[in-house]
Amino acid sequence: MMTVFQCAPAAMPDRPTRALGADGATWIEADTGLWVGTREGDFVGTIEHTSDRYLARNSRGELIGSGATVAESQDILALVD
Repeated sequence: MMTVFQCAPAAMPDRPTRALGADGATWIEADTGLWVGTREGDFVGTIEHTSDRYLARNSRGELIGSGATVAESQDILALVD
């Protein structure tokens, strides 16, 4: 006989989202130091916080650039289509 335990999902703290004006991308912090962007349901890319920079990667995982802030890296990816 197998016993199945039902567990409540771990509570996720509220994560900030940021819409990028004309670009229309929405960003969510999926994990500490990792942001994921989508636009109209399509994956835009990720931003990963390292010790001193925010690495911007496109939808193929290619490093596009880095910024001093999350917003700066979001702006870098907004320029890539």
